[in-house]
Amino acid sequence: MWEISSETVVAAAHQLRLAPGEGERLHGHNWRIKATVRARELDSRGFVMDFNELGPILRATVEPYEH
Repeated sequence: MWEISSETVVAAAHQLRLAPGEGERLHGHNWRIKATVRARELDSRGFVMDFNELGPILRATVEPYEH
């Protein structure tokens, strides 16, 4: 099994509406997101996946949650 991973950071805000106290106020967190792609075989280039493809896919996936 082969694998490739990429990480990014996203800053997102949320609130806990039914939890009285500090969590009830809108507040933010920084999240580190890691995506791992696995393959049983490598492609014709010897890659699981090109980093130049994985990075933008991961960023596009987390972008709606940024801020």
